[in-house]
Amino acid sequence: MKKIKLLVLLTIMLIPLNIFAYEKEEYIYTNIDTQGKEVEKVINNELKLNYIGEVKDNSYLKDILNINGNEKFTTDENTLTWESKGKSILYEGKTDKQNPIEVEIKYYLNDKEVKYNDLMNQKGHIKIVYKFINNEYNPDYKMHTPYTIALAGTIKNTDINNINITNGKIINTGNKNILAAIAAPGLYEDIELEELKSLDNITIDFETDTFKGIDVYFVATPKLLDKVDLELFNRLDSTITSINSLQTNYNKIADGATRLNDGTKELDNGINNLYEGTTKLKAGTKTLNEGSKKLVEGTNNLVSGSYTVDENLQNIIKILDESNTSLNEKSILLKQNETQIQELINTNTNTIEKLQSVNNQITTQFSQLNLNIEEANLEQTLSNLLNAQAIDSNTYQTLITYKQTYDNNKNLITLLTANNNTINTLTTSLVTMSQEVINNLDLLKNALTKLQTEGTNNIYKGSNELLNEMTELSNGTTQLDNSTEELLNGTYQLKTGATSIKDGTNELTNGINTLNAQGINKLTNYANVANSYSNKIKQLVKMSKEYNGFTSNNSTNTTFIYKINY
Repeated sequence: MKKIKLLVLLTIMLIPLNIFAYEKEEYIYTNIDTQGKEVEKVINNELKLNYIGEVKDNSYLKDILNINGNEKFTTDENTLTWESKGKSILYEGKTDKQNPIEVEIKYYLNDKEVKYNDLMNQKGHIKIVYKFINNEYNPDYKMHTPYTIALAGTIKNTDINNINITNGKIINTGNKNILAAIAAPGLYEDIELEELKSLDNITIDFETDTFKGIDVYFVATPKLLDKVDLELFNRLDSTITSINSLQTNYNKIADGATRLNDGTKELDNGINNLYEGTTKLKAGTKTLNEGSKKLVEGTNNLVSGSYTVDENLQNIIKILDESNTSLNEKSILLKQNETQIQELINTNTNTIEKLQSVNNQITTQFSQLNLNIEEANLEQTLSNLLNAQAIDSNTYQTLITYKQTYDNNKNLITLLTANNNTINTLTTSLVTMSQEVINNLDLLKNALTKLQTEGTNNIYKGSNELLNEMTELSNGTTQLDNSTEELLNGTYQLKTGATSIKDGTNELTNGINTLNAQGINKLTNYANVANSYSNKIKQLVKMSKEYNGFTSNNSTNTTFIYKINY
């Protein structure tokens, strides 16, 4: 059916407009034997006239005879001058010129070649192959004259089963089968389109219990093309330009997807670094929490042993110095992580923009097809278009892939946006708490230093106050330790999410590259091939327009009719 549709598409372009004062129909009736050899041939020409007077005609026939009237004519070489009486003139003649279409017929019984008469009353699988050879080659165009052949025939339904025909159709009327098929010999060699490869042949095969015969004839015409709409080719050229532009833009999308994939790999590495830094920070806050508890214990000893106040104060100050140094180091690490976190947020934002850009382009593609990408039943709509042949299977699969890409992008955008919000919240909390602890440690160190330098007066009172402050500090470091635990859990989730994003964008890149290779590139190649076909079809159009007859140079239409003598 694809071949039939393709040939029908080619045949929608018909003959040029008639430029003569009258129309001339040329019919070549040829009787052939069961093997396709020519037995007898006669040519009929009909001059379709509607005025009275002298009419000049061109003909290379001999033995010309007026067969439907008594109009007289004179001959001057190949020019006939008729005396028209206002009605059509039908005359016949003969020629030694060979028909441009040669027919070869072969018959098979159970896959063995036999003669037609050997098939009669036989039982089994019968196959008949009609091969057509186009012998009219135009050296100027380096193409064959575009003849189209129509096969028509009948075969009785008696004892006939599983009948098939190539390049055609079978209509069962109850007591017989009507056969119809088409062929275009030479068209495959000229256009080199794979779908036309079998159009040199028509094959009929069936099962029978008793073969009773088949009645077949052929009609061939070079006037395949009529009323040429060259705008069809202009629109084809425009479509090919658009497809090439699509290829260029899609290459940009594929390149952007590759860069996006590289960015998500960097994002994954950055978050892994952040997770490692947070792990170290958690270890530091744990150490600080343990140190603050020791401070509380030391302060209790200070209260109970005022005689060792000075020594304990020195130990406490030393511990505070070490803790402060450790916390400052962790704060520096946090600042560094802040930069990485901001870069991560920027990367997420860029990724979101790129994904949105891809979705915008996909939305535009669907809009150009009058489709809504957000439609709930989009896949059903595309399936309906495919079933209605409004789109082909390649376009259907391409649009389904676009839809999947669009949905995946939306999910990634949602995930990245949520990650940004989580990162901002956790980072702000951690920075605030870390700064508060550093400030408290500085205040505490200053207080202890003052206590040591000013002596041990009121040491008991001061040590009790210090105990309270140490308790609060211990509670604060415990809270900080718990917060860093939450931050560690959050960064672990972020790490897991970043890995998912990396895997998702990697799949997205592979999907886009696959679509580019299997969809867009093929579409571009098909468009370029179609462009070369259209140029050849234009040549066929021109050849058809220039065809003026088999035995004359002024024929409007020429028809070859072959009848098989059984």
